[in-house]
Amino acid sequence: MNQRYVQALVQYGYAPEFPDKPNMLVRKQGNECYIVMMGNYVSSTEDIILRREELTRFYHEQGYLYVYHLLVLFHRDAMFLEEQLEQVERIRNVWLFAEDQNRVFQYENQPIDFDGLCQVLESVPSGQHASANGFLDRSKRLIGNGYFSRATFPYVTVTLALLNILCYFIPILTGYNETVLTMGALWGPGIIERGEWYRLLSSMFLHADFRHISNNMISLLLLGNVLEPMIGKWKYLCLYIVSGIAGGLLSLLTGGFYDNTMSIGASGAIFGIMGGILISKIVMRDKLPGISLGWMIWMCISSIIDGFQTEGIDNAGHIGGFIGGLVMGGLFIWYQKCTNSGRKNE
Repeated sequence: MNQRYVQALVQYGYAPEFPDKPNMLVRKQGNECYIVMMGNYVSSTEDIILRREELTRFYHEQGYLYVYHLLVLFHRDAMFLEEQLEQVERIRNVWLFAEDQNRVFQYENQPIDFDGLCQVLESVPSGQHASANGFLDRSKRLIGNGYFSRATFPYVTVTLALLNILCYFIPILTGYNETVLTMGALWGPGIIERGEWYRLLSSMFLHADFRHISNNMISLLLLGNVLEPMIGKWKYLCLYIVSGIAGGLLSLLTGGFYDNTMSIGASGAIFGIMGGILISKIVMRDKLPGISLGWMIWMCISSIIDGFQTEGIDNAGHIGGFIGGLVMGGLFIWYQKCTNSGRKNE
């Protein structure tokens, strides 16, 4: 855990009252006492509960009627350790914090905020320590009561959506829409006979009509806003592109190589995002606020079934993208677990 987070709490009014525990900070106000413990690794659940009870008695004896506790467990990204996830399940008032995103993860059974510290932690600058005034100015610029900050804003998702929108409207406004669709769509004969493999990528950014692109972009913004902060921008972008290409390849392998029809749309990549979210929740037990595992499973299955029942849908592309997202998400999780295991054994 970087000490700049400790400094941020000190600037906010907390103080380290125990010399042997510099990462335990206390703020007193009237008859209330707020205690925050921060770190990367934790002791047993029983030790934490016992420590909280001792501190509560200690401050009650000093005349404070209300004593509140918060444990903040830091990790370099959102692929948290099993031990950290266990503490979230078993202890009240526990947050997990991904340092690469400067984001607090408040799980379903945990408080949304504690003494205003969500904004404080997410506003810590990534560079040198800031002055108190600069720090408070950044806190005020948070969007949506701390849900978004500069570090957690889904830049890749928004950029991808804008690229799709530009690729849709610019050809229409310039009168070259049919030409762009013909040149960039997923088309088996063009790939086989002319070697136009770029179509696997270009087809992901083309759409047939306004309803097509609006449905896809709404899905992209909603799902991308969940997955991008969870796994990080570059992993998310990689998963998106690979899933879209995987969807195109499966579409071709199931007959599209020799089919004269063309296929376009970001659906394969969006189904990959769904796969990435699903595998993260299954393997990492990641309880994202507002999204349950059952809801994600239902959404994935119903979307694929709907593709079979709707005319003109390249459902092979959807399934291929979904499989690509599952595989890429699984690889990221496996790599992260191996990395975490190596760090613990050092």
